[in-house]
Amino acid sequence: MINLTHIRALINKEIQQILSDKSVLVVAFVIPLLLVILYGSGMRMDIKPVSVAVVSPQVDDLIGREITLAMLGSSYFKVQVVNNEIEAKRLMQQHDISAYVMIPDNLAQSAFHQSINVLIVLNGADAQQSNLAKSYIEAVLASGTSLKALGRQVAYLSSVNQKNIASSGSYASAKVKDITVISRNWFNESNESTWYLMAGQLIGIVTLMSAFMSSIVIAREFERGTMTGILATNVNALELLISKIIPYYVLSLLGGSFAILTTFILYELPFRGSAFLFILTMAVYLYVSVLLGLLISALTQNQFLSSEYAIILSFLPSILLSGALFDLRSIPQIISYVAHMLPPTYAVQSSKICILSGGSSDILVLNLGILILFAALFTLACYLVINKHFKRYLPFNLRPSQSQSACASSGSALAPSKGSAYGQGQGQGNGNSLGGGGGQDLSSQQDSASTKSDA
Repeated sequence: MINLTHIRALINKEIQQILSDKSVLVVAFVIPLLLVILYGSGMRMDIKPVSVAVVSPQVDDLIGREITLAMLGSSYFKVQVVNNEIEAKRLMQQHDISAYVMIPDNLAQSAFHQSINVLIVLNGADAQQSNLAKSYIEAVLASGTSLKALGRQVAYLSSVNQKNIASSGSYASAKVKDITVISRNWFNESNESTWYLMAGQLIGIVTLMSAFMSSIVIAREFERGTMTGILATNVNALELLISKIIPYYVLSLLGGSFAILTTFILYELPFRGSAFLFILTMAVYLYVSVLLGLLISALTQNQFLSSEYAIILSFLPSILLSGALFDLRSIPQIISYVAHMLPPTYAVQSSKICILSGGSSDILVLNLGILILFAALFTLACYLVINKHFKRYLPFNLRPSQSQSACASSGSALAPSKGSAYGQGQGQGNGNSLGGGGGQDLSSQQDSASTKSDA
C-alpha cells in the first residue's frame, strides 16, 4: 500500500537536496542552454559563404559577365575574379578557395556554333565544402544564366529561316520561349541545415539533461549511507520510487521547456504540426529519460559510474542512432533494428514531423503509443531493482510474515516462564525488595539493635 505521508516526506527531502545542491539546477537549465547554442551555431551543414574564383579572360563577354554577376550577388559565395587559370591554381594550392570556375573565351559567340562547357575545378582536400561549392555553382549556372536553355534556343534559331532571324534583329529579340525548370524545397524553403539539425538535436539535449540529472539520485543515497536509514523505516519500494520520480520529472519538464523555447526563439524554427501531440510526446519522452537515469543509478549504486553510463546509454544513442543526424536507411540493417528498439528514434521522428512538415497524425499517435510502452517497461524495471534492496534488508532474507513470526518466537523463547527457578527467584527478589520482604528486614534489624542495647 502507498502511504501519502511517506511520499510527501521523501519528496520534501528531495526538494531540500535539490535546493542545497546547485549543480542539479545547472544540469537542468544551464547545460541545455549551452548545448542549444553550441549545436545551433556550431553544427551547420550549409557552409556559406564558399570561397570561389571566377576565371574570366574577357570582361565584355555577355554570358561570362552574367555568370560572374550572379555569383557576386549571391550570399553563398565569396568571389575572386582572376584573368587566367594560373592565378586560380595558385589560390587553390594555398587553400584560399574551394573551387574555381573556368569561363571559356568568346562564350557568347561560341554558343551559336557548338556546345559550350563551363569547367568547375574543386579542392578535394575538403570533400564536404567542395561538394557544397559544386552544388551552389551548378544552381547559379542553371537558374541565373540557364546555359542549357541557351543551347536549346540556339539550336532552334539555327533551324529558323534566315529571313525571320534577320527581321528580328538578334536572337535575343526573337520570339522564342524557353522552358525553365523551377525547383522548390518543401518544409525547408531556405534550405537551412539548422532547421533540420535542431529539430532532431532537441531530443538529444533533453535526453542528456533528464537522464544525467536523475542518474545520480539513488546512487547518492547508497554512497552517503542514507539508503540504510530509508530501508530501516516503513517506506516501501514503490513509495521511494515515486518520491524520486516526481521532483526530477517536474525539473526535467521545466528544463526541457526552457531548452525548446530557447531554440525556437534563437533560430526561428517553424512549427507546423499538432501542438498537443508534440507536448504530449515530449512529456512522455522526458518521463522515459528520467526513468532510464533512475534505473542506471539503482543498478550501479555509484555516482561516477552512473553519470558515465547515462551519457553512453542515453545521449549517444539519441544523437547517432535516432535519425537526428544520419538517415537510418543508410546504416546496416542490424544496426537499424537496434535503433528502432530505442526510445529516441520515435521521439526524433515525431519532433521533425511537428516542427518541419506537419500532418502525419497517425505516425505521431503510433510513436506516442510506443513511448508509453517504454515508460511502462522502465517503471516496472526500476521498481523491481529497487525492491530487491528492500528484500535484502530483511533479516535472514525472510519475507515480512516470516520475519515477524521469527521475531515473535525468539521473543517468547527469551521471556522467562513463571514456573522456572529463575522466574521464582526473580519474583521473590522483587517481592522482598519492593513489598513486605523489605518490612521484615527492617523489623529484624530493629529487634537486634534493641537486644544489643539491653545487654
